[in-house]
Amino acid sequence: MDFFGIGPLEFFLIVIVALLAVGPKNLPRVAQKLGVMLAQAKRQVAEARESIMVEVDLAETSEKAAPATPKPPEEPPPSSSGPTPNRG
Repeated sequence: MDFFGIGPLEFFLIVIVALLAVGPKNLPRVAQKLGVMLAQAKRQVAEARESIMVEVDLAETSEKAAPATPKPPEEPPPSSSGPTPNRG
């Protein structure tokens, strides 16, 4: 029995602390609100992941579709001998 990486002893301890902090009357309502918040968070994460995947797919598609532009030739490095003297 392993809830979200939490063992049974830890889960039991969380329930006891929640009971003491919230009280037995309000615990079901708080648990329901927590469940709704977790569901909304999961939905938002899924939407963000989907949006990112769409953007990545678009980038990959445009990268494949764009023609490869050749790089301009590099200029040769300047001569290390310095300027040539004027013999005149």
